[in-house]
Amino acid sequence: MRFTHIFTLSVLSATMMANAVLAKQTEADVYYYDLSDQFVANLANCIKAESLRKGIKVKEFNAAGDQLTQSTQMEEDPKTGATLLVNLVDPAQADQVVEKAKKNSQRVIFFNREPSSTVLESYDDAWYVGADPVQAGDYQAELVIDYIRTHPEIDRNKDGKISIVFLKGEKNHQETASRTQAVIRELEQNKIAYEITFESYTNWSFNQGYDYMAAQLTQKGIDKTELLIGNNDSLILGAIQALADYGYNQGNPQKVIPAFGIDAIPEALTAITAGNMSGTVLNDASAMAKAILGIAAAESKDPEEIEKSIGYFISDDHRVLIPYIKVSHRGTK
Repeated sequence: MRFTHIFTLSVLSATMMANAVLAKQTEADVYYYDLSDQFVANLANCIKAESLRKGIKVKEFNAAGDQLTQSTQMEEDPKTGATLLVNLVDPAQADQVVEKAKKNSQRVIFFNREPSSTVLESYDDAWYVGADPVQAGDYQAELVIDYIRTHPEIDRNKDGKISIVFLKGEKNHQETASRTQAVIRELEQNKIAYEITFESYTNWSFNQGYDYMAAQLTQKGIDKTELLIGNNDSLILGAIQALADYGYNQGNPQKVIPAFGIDAIPEALTAITAGNMSGTVLNDASAMAKAILGIAAAESKDPEEIEKSIGYFISDDHRVLIPYIKVSHRGTK
């Protein structure tokens, strides 16, 4: 009789464990830093589509750029079995997310905004899916350099150097620093004569890109603007809108200021096709979503097994970096 009870308890225990794993694989809570960010909104659509294909029920939370809101959302969410998909407002808060995941034995997948290796290595079921910001800057610089070398007329004021307006993302953000430094390094290594005439942190925002560019044009005119570089597409699209108010980048070949972004969001691809924007670098939201949901659905914690299932290399600290692709009016490469 005693053995029968033990056997029955063992079966029940195994069944409960199986159900717990099933719940973890079929539910995910996704926390977005800000869905007004055009790339993040596009990524959210890709995650929704991929979650349907994977049969994973997703519940969304939007922090609207506020860390306190995101922290409160995570604390108040009653579910403890769901996988956590986390697009951090402040990457420095990643350790607190990991502590929550550990406490509830949850898988946590950070994405797009990168936590430190120390945080990822502190938990065997913490992962990161994103892209290499240095590669983004390198590829953006290659597009810029190719344009400068094939369009000598870009130097409109004939002073022997290219006057660049540089629109940056968030101040003190690693992606901002890495993308910017990579572009500057490549310009200098390729001996491109340039000067940065105006630059500003514009927080990845279309509106701030527009406001800053419009203010510079109003105060200082357009003579010192020969090329636009932005840490993402939204900034550049905002700046292009400001240029449109002065008749630039609207189809007149005599009034063109080349503009380069990063992300290849749909609006940027439309602008490139229309000739209003010169190039961007694809931050592949669809591939990122597939990797995120692929890890979420994986029954194993073994990086080698997950690597086989998602088709992307996983580093020792559980990072998956989706390759960038250059995009211009000539196509992708």
